[in-house]
Amino acid sequence: MAGTKKATGTAAAPKKAASTAAHPSYQDMIKEAILQLKDRGGSSRQAIKKHLLANHPSVTNVSENAFTTQLNKALQRGTDSGVFLRPKGPRC
Repeated sequence: MAGTKKATGTAAAPKKAASTAAHPSYQDMIKEAILQLKDRGGSSRQAIKKHLLANHPSVTNVSENAFTTQLNKALQRGTDSGVFLRPKGPRC
């Protein structure tokens, strides 16, 4: 007769709630930057990035690569959903 395994008393550890960021969402920060920069033809990605780093000190705690990735993803998601427009078209 094959032995059956009994469940031991070790239960999975309860999951922690995801930590909330100390800053608003990247999309909200980008909207704020575009409004404050007031460029007629649209704000460049470099200008938005510089504005975020200057006005949101909490994003400086993130590595440069992670910040750039999150910024680019937020810009792309905002463009795809229609929140942001690219007046000069997509860049290659």
